[in-house]
Amino acid sequence: MATANGTPVTAEEVEALRKQLEELQASLKKKEAELELVAPYSRSYGRTMVKSVLENESEGLSLVGKTIRVGGWVKTGREAGAGAFAFLEVNDGSCFQNIQIMVDKEVAEEAGGLKQLTPTSTCVLIEGVLAQTPPGTKQKVELKATKVVHVGGTDPAEYPLAKKKQSMEFLREKAHLRPRTNTIGAVARIRNALAYATHKFFQDRGFLYVHTPIITASDCEGAGEMFQVTTLLSKVDEVPEEAPPSPEQLKALQDQVAAQGAAVKEAKAAAAANKEDKAAAAASKEAVAQLLKLKEQLAKAEEAARNAGGIPKTAEGKVDYTKDFFSKPAYLTVSGQLNGEYYACGLSNIYTFGPTFRAENSHTARHLAEFWMIEPEMAFCNLDDDMQCAEDYVRYCCKFLLDSCRPDLEFIAKMIDKTAIERLEQVANSSFKRVSYTEAIEILEGVVASGKKQFEFPVSWGIDLQSEHERYLTEEVFKQPIIVYNYPKDIKAFYMRLNDDNKTVAAMDVLVPKVGELVGGSQREDRLDVLTRRITETGMPLEAYAGYLDLRKYGTVPHSGFGLGFERLILFATGLDNIPAAPQTLTGRAAVLSVDSPTAHSRMVVLHTADGKRVPLQATQQQLARVRTGQHLTVTGAWRASPTVAAAATGAAGAAARPRFTAANIVASGSGPVAPPPRLTVQPAAGRHLLQSGVVRSTNQLVAADVPTVFIPIASAGAGGSSCPGSGSVKFTAQQVRAAVFAESNPSGTTVGSLFNQCSFGKTKLTSATSRVVEPVTLPCSGTDAGSGQPWSWNTCDFNDFDGWANAADAKLEAAGVDLSAYKYRVYLMPPSQCPWLGLGYVGCDGSFTCRAWIHADAWTSPQPLMHELGHNLYMGHATSLNDDGTQNDYGDSTCVMGHCCDTRCPNTPHSWQLGWLSVQQLDGTSLTPGATVSATLPSSSVSAQSGLRVVPNWAAGAAPVFLGVRSTANGDAGLAASLAGQVQVYTANITNTYDAGNSETRWEGTLAAGAAWAHPTAGLVVRVKAVSAGGATVTVCRKAGAETAASCALGLDNDCNGLVGAADPACPKPLAQSIRPIPRKRVARPPRGLAKQALVRRSAV
Repeated sequence: MATANGTPVTAEEVEALRKQLEELQASLKKKEAELELVAPYSRSYGRTMVKSVLENESEGLSLVGKTIRVGGWVKTGREAGAGAFAFLEVNDGSCFQNIQIMVDKEVAEEAGGLKQLTPTSTCVLIEGVLAQTPPGTKQKVELKATKVVHVGGTDPAEYPLAKKKQSMEFLREKAHLRPRTNTIGAVARIRNALAYATHKFFQDRGFLYVHTPIITASDCEGAGEMFQVTTLLSKVDEVPEEAPPSPEQLKALQDQVAAQGAAVKEAKAAAAANKEDKAAAAASKEAVAQLLKLKEQLAKAEEAARNAGGIPKTAEGKVDYTKDFFSKPAYLTVSGQLNGEYYACGLSNIYTFGPTFRAENSHTARHLAEFWMIEPEMAFCNLDDDMQCAEDYVRYCCKFLLDSCRPDLEFIAKMIDKTAIERLEQVANSSFKRVSYTEAIEILEGVVASGKKQFEFPVSWGIDLQSEHERYLTEEVFKQPIIVYNYPKDIKAFYMRLNDDNKTVAAMDVLVPKVGELVGGSQREDRLDVLTRRITETGMPLEAYAGYLDLRKYGTVPHSGFGLGFERLILFATGLDNIPAAPQTLTGRAAVLSVDSPTAHSRMVVLHTADGKRVPLQATQQQLARVRTGQHLTVTGAWRASPTVAAAATGAAGAAARPRFTAANIVASGSGPVAPPPRLTVQPAAGRHLLQSGVVRSTNQLVAADVPTVFIPIASAGAGGSSCPGSGSVKFTAQQVRAAVFAESNPSGTTVGSLFNQCSFGKTKLTSATSRVVEPVTLPCSGTDAGSGQPWSWNTCDFNDFDGWANAADAKLEAAGVDLSAYKYRVYLMPPSQCPWLGLGYVGCDGSFTCRAWIHADAWTSPQPLMHELGHNLYMGHATSLNDDGTQNDYGDSTCVMGHCCDTRCPNTPHSWQLGWLSVQQLDGTSLTPGATVSATLPSSSVSAQSGLRVVPNWAAGAAPVFLGVRSTANGDAGLAASLAGQVQVYTANITNTYDAGNSETRWEGTLAAGAAWAHPTAGLVVRVKAVSAGGATVTVCRKAGAETAASCALGLDNDCNGLVGAADPACPKPLAQSIRPIPRKRVARPPRGLAKQALVRRSAV
């Protein structure tokens, strides 16, 4: 192209002129805004937008002295000058900045006073005069109020959004109010700017904006991951007028039809034999009518039977879509591309910008169920042109955002992602480097070979690049956006043009820092024969793509296009994870896991959904502490990438993040187990251990008579037997494990089996008759779980990893003929891995899922860790104590197998009672009255199942029950520390029954020798040890009743529980004879004898 004088026009000249034009248009727009400040559709209120004041060229100074009205919501308000005036920071959403308004007390009086204006989120419309602020003030102008036109009040005590940074999970619960927050407001303006930039970019370059259908019958991607649209479900809950027929009723109708059919044949034969016989003819006609009626009844019955559940079915048993709204299967669109190609192949360059939906089982910030897509399609365009268009568009959006949303971006950089502006500037100002797929793979393989980086997903030619690969290329190798092109055909869609090598297709992805893939596109396959073959290879029906194929029959044209997920562009610009319009909700049954690290434990909850998924939940420990195994949960939240367990424990940088559902709210229903357990039973005490009548003995249901367990040693090995990254060689053999587990394999040693037998007094057994240790199962270095679709490896440690290891081991054993259904409990003995914990196990198993525990590589042959994790499976929590500073020591109870590792010992008294192994004496407010002291003899629980005392202080709200027990170094307690034997151990625990996994932690309060005492901190309960011996102890338990009184002392009660009663208690009053001083006698004249007798009688009466 040339100018009028013949001089060629350059692209640079055109771009310069376009820039000048844009600057002039922007300047004109600002001048027009200053000329007319009132917003066009707020003229009835005379309202001026804050942006018109603070974002004009002079930042408001040119408007000083003008009277305007500003309306919006108070961000912050404060009274000053001893209540003489108030400052309000008001925002109306038009820009990030707030305008400061100064309101005098007199002006505010008509609106109810200053206190009506200052609460956060109060809506105000205020008239005033713009004034210049003093030098050094952040804003150059403020509004001095002259009139309060409108007040929409807010109760500050009830307003849920405090003036602090709120989590995104919390804001999802307050979707109706969150647009008033800085973060959501900034993102909304950024989203608006990017949408405007999208339209401006394509419109300025001659593209037509077209709308493509949202409801479609075709699958553009060919992956089948689509949301179905149907009206058939509306009738599922309808109650039919008549119940569907049973199989027996159907069979009876079919027999009637068959019998009537035979009768029709006979009647017709009779009528044919004598055509003059009118009665025979009538009988034949009646038989046919009866047959037709029966056939109609049978057809209706068969249809009713097929439609059981409300969904109509065909005779073949498939859904009858002819009864549906569209008369065929219909779906929400996954892409407007195919329809976009229709338009491009007749109108040249077009673009779509609309919602799309994908039912992908991918729980990351990069994949949403609903999102908006920008999809241009261009005729006479090859892959090179396509890549250039994608680059130009992305760079244009970044530059537009930097120019138009700087205050919002500065907030994002300050509060969310400090690299946001730097990243946008880099992309806006950098050309995108082109890298072939093959070259990218070679780079990544070289990085792995050199030891610089180990990826969670192995690298080889033919894989689909994962986010970690894409981000490494952009952030570490090239340090800029890149475009990867010419991908293997087997990992790309059918419509991408096959290259001449017959191995790759002309596809490209734009990869950017922070996100990875931002744009995906390709040159479309324009050859009819090749496209037909590609569709057939995918197994899709050609009929569904008849129109698409016709484009290649009638005037085919080389064309290309790409798609960009709009939410992913926002993620790139802001650093924020996905911000869906509403929270997501998951439902399922809870499985609680205890993660036992060397110094502390954490709680993990996995949601088992109805469709077989296992979803680890991210929540606070306080939220998770309320969840019990087996409960039905309704969880509201969102998918978030969460650090792996290994990364969280070690602080490792760069460890891969895994998707975990971040819970904003958890609603639990049901007590836990599928079948509620029987209540605890109480019987009269055997013997007179307690010196007060009416005391009972408490016995729980036995947790299990047998613990059928399979122990599964696991080894890891790479190709050719090489060691796997993050793993190593196993340290023990299966035979060594058997010697640690079964008493039959190690009669003279301590084993898991001997501990179960001795600690339960033979009530619960773990033997080789019903349990087994299999030979080691070797797993590869990484894999993908067949059920969840989630990857696992030995180089990371999260639920997806150890769940994947277990599932992979199970699959190999079942393939080898091992019947795992014979074992309720499965213990996986791990090879060296990145997991920092010593063991991990489900807390309680209600039968609705496989009961599992995992053991660290160093602990395969240690009976205590093995029994500890099986203890979790049996509903036991940890045996804790308090540190000197008042914090909890999760493993602080040295008397219990559920405490610290690794001395062998039985469960403590409350846990043994929980399991049904001990029958304990019990006191409560009825049997332990105020001021009373009760004495009890406690045999050692190491040798007697009739041992221990449980005191339930039901007179003190919230007070935990107290357990007392005595132990000795015998049987399962042979490993108990000598300093703890022959002493009284004091515990508190809120456990109520065998299956009480929610309250299953116990606390060791201390050890008492003879003569020692312990007082309950809140219940007014005092325990004293009267005597101890190798076989047990005698203790007293006293319940306080306040200060001593004359009555308590006379009755022998111990109100203050100091261990002294009556005259021996210094707090008791002195005896009456010692405390009353005698009155001195007076001499009087002796009365006459008769009068003296009368006086004596009167005195006696008195």
